[in-house]
Amino acid sequence: MAATPRRSRKFLFITLSLGLLAVTAGVLQRHALQSWFYARQLQKADETARPRHLARLVAMGEPAVPRLIGCLQKDDAGVCESARSGLEQLLAAWSPRDPRSQQLAARFFEMQPTFSPAGQTAALQMLSDLLGTGAESVAKSRAVVGMAMKDRSAEQRYLAITVALRPELNMLAGVVPLLDDPDARIRRMAMRALGPVPESNGGMESPALDTDDLLRWLHDPDAEVRALCEEYLTRNRGCSPRDVYFGRLLTHPDAMKRLALLVPLTGEDDLDLGNWLKRLSKDADPSVRAAAARTAAENRVDFADRLDQMMRTDPDGTVRQLAEHYRKHYR
Repeated sequence: MAATPRRSRKFLFITLSLGLLAVTAGVLQRHALQSWFYARQLQKADETARPRHLARLVAMGEPAVPRLIGCLQKDDAGVCESARSGLEQLLAAWSPRDPRSQQLAARFFEMQPTFSPAGQTAALQMLSDLLGTGAESVAKSRAVVGMAMKDRSAEQRYLAITVALRPELNMLAGVVPLLDDPDARIRRMAMRALGPVPESNGGMESPALDTDDLLRWLHDPDAEVRALCEEYLTRNRGCSPRDVYFGRLLTHPDAMKRLALLVPLTGEDDLDLGNWLKRLSKDADPSVRAAAARTAAENRVDFADRLDQMMRTDPDGTVRQLAEHYRKHYR
């Protein structure tokens, strides 16, 4: 019995569909094998040959993405750097809202926990290129940077600061703990990060640190950190050179130096003496607190409320007695 035209068309359609699927599968398999080969050559190549293999892999476009991300799992820093370059080239060729860019970002963040130390370093360097791919990338980038700030690797912590200042991340406050980093290079970077950027751009209604809290970095072991702190105080916090000089004495590790601040303070007419004496009255050393109370009384500074507090709460008995004695001057 002859096949009807309708059955013949259906058979032809099925045959063509199967043929197309077979061709597509063959193309995909060929692309997969080709991208694997180029990635393998990239990983084995020396520095001079690596750019050639990277160019071939990048030219494949989308099929290259899993291979390049896989390279970030390798321990070879050169391979990771090449992979970063390749991924950045693809992102530059595609728009941030291109589905291919978004798929790249999704794969990147999915695999990021498995990256080698060298791969993690490369990943931090390319985070800025991923931020435009969507809110999810921003949230995941923030988590990556937060972890990097606490990493044992100084390189990771250093790079984390550079990314944290991106407006999309709003992580200026997270930089503050790195001002106490044991590595002077990172302390410098943290101070530079806080200094040039107006803090209103950091997503904070109030400064990351009070001015008084910043003063202790005027005594940092590293000379450059000290200089950056002074520059930050004068440029961003409106402190005069005299303020910085007094602030340096106020926070000096030596209690005798802190006591010495009382001499120049009482010699200045255009100064809020009471404010400085209140700071000294909270000093860690009881002799400094006592001297602040005495100086306030002798100079008739409005200090009664503070003396009342010292009478009740100062941890040193002698200071409490002296505060009570000087409080009588205000009756």
